[in-house]
Amino acid sequence: DYDAIYVSSDLNLLIRKHDGKLFDHVLQAESLERSPEKMLHVGDNKRGDVDEPTKKKIKCIHWPQAIENMRKNPLWKSVYNPRQGAGQRARSLLAGATAQRLFDGKNSGRSLKCMFDMNPVNLGYSALGPITLGFSQWLHNKLEERGVKTVFFFAREGYLLKDALDTFAPDASYEKKYLYISRRAVRVAAIEKAEDISALASEPYEPNVALNKLFSGRFGVDLCADDLQVVKDLMHVSTLDARLNNDAVTKASFSQLALRFSDKIMQNARAEREAFVSYLKEVGLYDHTGKVGVVDVGWKANIQASLVRLLPKNVQENTEGFYYATSSDAANWQLMGHKHEAYLGTNISEASHPSAIFKNRHLFEFLVCHTDATLIRISDQLTPVFRSEEGRAQRAAFVGAIHMGAIDFIQDCVAGELGDFLRGPNACVTIDPSLAESAFAGFVTHAAKHDFEMFSQQKFEDVVGGIDAKALVKAPAKSTSNSKEKVKPDGLDDFKMEINLFGVKCHSGFGDPDRPVLERLWVRRFLPENKQGKYLKNIDRFFQDAPPLAQKWYAWSK
Repeated sequence: DYDAIYVSSDLNLLIRKHDGKLFDHVLQAESLERSPEKMLHVGDNKRGDVDEPTKKKIKCIHWPQAIENMRKNPLWKSVYNPRQGAGQRARSLLAGATAQRLFDGKNSGRSLKCMFDMNPVNLGYSALGPITLGFSQWLHNKLEERGVKTVFFFAREGYLLKDALDTFAPDASYEKKYLYISRRAVRVAAIEKAEDISALASEPYEPNVALNKLFSGRFGVDLCADDLQVVKDLMHVSTLDARLNNDAVTKASFSQLALRFSDKIMQNARAEREAFVSYLKEVGLYDHTGKVGVVDVGWKANIQASLVRLLPKNVQENTEGFYYATSSDAANWQLMGHKHEAYLGTNISEASHPSAIFKNRHLFEFLVCHTDATLIRISDQLTPVFRSEEGRAQRAAFVGAIHMGAIDFIQDCVAGELGDFLRGPNACVTIDPSLAESAFAGFVTHAAKHDFEMFSQQKFEDVVGGIDAKALVKAPAKSTSNSKEKVKPDGLDDFKMEINLFGVKCHSGFGDPDRPVLERLWVRRFLPENKQGKYLKNIDRFFQDAPPLAQKWYAWSK
């Protein structure tokens, strides 16, 4: 029990803790000048609440602010560096919410060697939460500005994006709907001519994939024994389940094979298109009146391009896409009259843009992707038909926890009066993409071992790419060098995460790290952005279209 309790904010503002006068005032008021040890002071500031009372022999308890605890962690300190952007409202909001959740109270003693303590909810809250908050704010403003009547969120990434917007703007003037759609489902449904078959056949695929599995997954048509001779003639393989290389010659042969079986592909496409159009009518998109928005993470905007082909002309003209980012390839659709805009940037360069998400798109898609399996098609009963997915329960539990954390972050940031700073007529805080990505960028740039281990058992699949249950990440090979390694003063594990994407290791460097360094430097330094993008996108096709001398170099360097 205490005889008296003083609160510093209730005292005269001229009496301050930092010069010690406040403590002199209390000691005098309580006649404790000769026994200061009977006074206990509790505060969060090292100088004013610890150093000064200690000088006067007053007992003290240091109760640091969550933000101070966060800055003890070198990884988080680099994300929200107190020397950069201090005082900016948006930055203060994101840093404060993260610190409060991860470093306050019982969490104040968490590990200093990682960012998320191997907890996917923490990952979702602090890394994905700011991104979905910033995107939701941008998206809400754009939909209101455009006068959109209904906005459709593309499966599967759109599930979280819709949930985020529902949380950010629950009383919005536009209607929000979730649309079952996938690259596989809509591109097959949109096949009407040979060019459509060739375009789908030329998409990248995983090396060593079984031929029939790739053909069936991509076109919905199974090759049978009667087709074997044609397969042998075109693909130069002995069985329907032969494993394919992904070199330029094999890819060209696969495209020829698809064209040879165009009748079967067209027949299946007509059946899938009929069911898909009926579904679009049922959800109110096909016959929609007024402006329509479609939402996805983005990149090439191919799904939007295929979707609008299935819609009446008046609906096509009133449809606009809203994305996190679109790559330079998406500009082709704009030239054809399609409309789209993106939060990070529209039609941005894959080679030169600094965004951590754009450089790690596959990881970002995995984090945002809903727990459903891949949509294959819409059935005749207008229900979604999903592909069987190995290990889906494990992925669902992991991703579900991440999404829970992300939505918690948005709820915390829009609660009470905070929401007025982010939305509505008096909004004065804008979350720009570079700030929103700060924690994600810190994670992929300096992946701590404990954080990496969260992903070690996670797998991904891609029907169109022929990928089945492939490990999402892998630890880099240990160095065999005998040279002395520098020890970091903060004790951090020096760990780099590699992300699998069609067999290529993707990280912060330019291009495939398995390609010669001089080659990558030459492309980056001397070629225009469109050529750089082609090199990054498909190295086989890049050299196939290159001058003869470059083709010889590629053949030799492989």
